[in-house]
Amino acid sequence: MKNTWTLTKMRMRLALRTRIFLFFSLIMPLAFLFLYAVVFARSEPRAVAYMMPAVLALTVMGSFWGLSMQLVSFREQGILRRFRLAPVGPGAMLASGVLSNYFLTLPTLALEFLIAWWFFGVKDWGNVAGALVLVSLGAMAFATLGLIVASVANTMQETQAICNAVWFPLLFFSGATLPLPLLPGWLQNLALFLPSTYLVTGLQRMIVEDAPVFSVGGDLLALGGCLVTCFLMATQTFRWEAEQKIVGRAKLRAAAAIIPFLLIGGWENAYGHRLTEANATFQELRARAAPQPEKAGSTVQPQAASGADGDSAPAIRYLPPSSFPQLPPELRLELETRGCSIPQTFADPKPHNVVSGAFTAKDSRDWAVLCSRGGVSSILVWNEESLNVMELAPGRDADSVQGVGGDRMEYSRLISAADRATILKHAADYGGPAPPPLGHQAIDDAFLEKASVVHYFHRGMWLRLQGAD
Repeated sequence: MKNTWTLTKMRMRLALRTRIFLFFSLIMPLAFLFLYAVVFARSEPRAVAYMMPAVLALTVMGSFWGLSMQLVSFREQGILRRFRLAPVGPGAMLASGVLSNYFLTLPTLALEFLIAWWFFGVKDWGNVAGALVLVSLGAMAFATLGLIVASVANTMQETQAICNAVWFPLLFFSGATLPLPLLPGWLQNLALFLPSTYLVTGLQRMIVEDAPVFSVGGDLLALGGCLVTCFLMATQTFRWEAEQKIVGRAKLRAAAAIIPFLLIGGWENAYGHRLTEANATFQELRARAAPQPEKAGSTVQPQAASGADGDSAPAIRYLPPSSFPQLPPELRLELETRGCSIPQTFADPKPHNVVSGAFTAKDSRDWAVLCSRGGVSSILVWNEESLNVMELAPGRDADSVQGVGGDRMEYSRLISAADRATILKHAADYGGPAPPPLGHQAIDDAFLEKASVVHYFHRGMWLRLQGAD
């Protein structure tokens, strides 16, 4: 352990003396941060928070290049040969590379968080502690991937060729550059075999959804399996001398490092819901980013909006929370505090768009309310026991108006409870993402006489399942 720590400090000092290290570990990650935040997220705080996992992943993934190139360079220059005479084994040499890379990455990560908070106004960071655990594991896992490349490459040219071949899918097929839901379906399935996918999606759940650590157990298992397997394979194929060429059998042994991702990727493709969860997060962000009209003068009688053809749109009928005597007093107070009014459709003259059921767990006592504020409605889910409120599926009220005969224009968004049989019937009739194991009710979010989407709470997230079509 003492030898490992001594080597770690020495390698940190060597790295800080090189301009290449400063460029790839500091300048390039910060350039990516400003590119993603300004160009892609348009400096909107919640969108910046959604892009931060990709920025953090790119920052720690850089160790894949740096460590592999450094180790091969040390071997070609004869530096490793000198350590062979010292009481230092391959394990200590490789571990020092992983640790020095990790400690040198931490200041850049802290600076990225600081810039996002101070410059772009990101205040809500979700589960920061869990994100730190995941990004730390990711930094060390990608460092060990670099060790694997260094172990199978005989020259610097081979190292560059292998890094380029591996780096391209890690970068472009995992959600680190483009959001995963924007990729074609077959590429999304391929992404489930890549370690970078688990780092990006896990960080998104931590930062955007404030998910607890146990809910990203699959991500931790994937990255932890990569770390352990790659490190063990690297120690088995480590070489002190440049003259020692690796043989085909040793290369096959090093290739065993991909086994954890073949297993996890196969399981995710067959039984997992990672892609569905990623799509739900992305769609909710897009809905929140939609332009919102100015707040109406009254929550009950909002101003009429002008249509594209110059005709005035009809006023939507809203009811205050006091119109629903079945609501628990605590929930009614919550709705009034938030300034909620409940939009009413043309389908039923009785007050509606307030439903109760077991929406978050089996036998839970929950309420779902369509809450409109400033011309935008979202579903609030309130639990009677914890008194917690979750908000999902925001959308402009004006987008839920349709013609219902003649010149009549009416509001048409209706929420209701959906049981297991309804969810399975929608999936069987219309396809869509496969439902997870169903243990409680869902919320059917319908555009009357058109289509619907089903919101199902699973593993701390709201999934968007197939509704009526």
